[in-house]
Amino acid sequence: MADRDELKKLSTQALFEAILIGEPDDEDAWDAIYTLRVRATQEVFDRAVAYFRSDDPKKRGRGLDVLGQLGARYPDNETRFVDHCVTFAIEGLADPDGGVVSSAAWALVFHDSEKGKTALTKMMRHPDAYVRQAVAQGVSPCDTEEKLRAAIELMEDEDDEVRDWATFSLGTQCKDDSPEIRAALRKRLQDPYADARDEGIWGLAQRKDPEGLKLLLHRLEQDTWVKGDEYAAETVLDLIGSDSVEELRLGLRALIDRLLENGKVDGN
Repeated sequence: MADRDELKKLSTQALFEAILIGEPDDEDAWDAIYTLRVRATQEVFDRAVAYFRSDDPKKRGRGLDVLGQLGARYPDNETRFVDHCVTFAIEGLADPDGGVVSSAAWALVFHDSEKGKTALTKMMRHPDAYVRQAVAQGVSPCDTEEKLRAAIELMEDEDDEVRDWATFSLGTQCKDDSPEIRAALRKRLQDPYADARDEGIWGLAQRKDPEGLKLLLHRLEQDTWVKGDEYAAETVLDLIGSDSVEELRLGLRALIDRLLENGKVDGN
């Protein structure tokens, strides 16, 4: 792995040369990409766009990799490129090269743009699972009908990671509740992939669904819970930061009893 402090000393031209070295997942190349994203100058933007306009698919993909987080999550005076980056990434979704399409999809995940996410949802049936995974992450928090539909469909995907991320996006990142959402989450309770099952439980529990709450309580009572179970219980009970598992167990038992007494089995 490259020394990032040393990379910061390199010229922008040298860094752009470095990102072309090796395979797509080469760590040194990605360290150079990260350095360029943070540098976020006009020169970096211009060179990334020039790469994106290249006849070489590797350059096009790497250009989008740089644009993917250029100016995102940085101070306001460094976000002037975001709209342009989103526009280029949307264009990249139609590239004939699969690797470029993947880079474009992930660029749209990183830039939190409604325009970009709308374009991204149209890729939910792409043959590349890594592109579909980008869609599954990008639809979070499923706050439009289009994102909701994409998440529910991707929760049935053949790829484990796609199902997991789609269930996460709908389960704990989305605040909406409906019989349809709960039904989609219940399907994941039988998922062969453990992480997707976990997200299904947490998503149901967050909606105070008795089945999800019972499963969460059962896990906490067995002293074999997985990372995330305690936080899910803390969120449901509004006890963030609680250091008492017994307090969480008692709270879940009381909540389940109240819901069952009130006959509140299905939610809207």
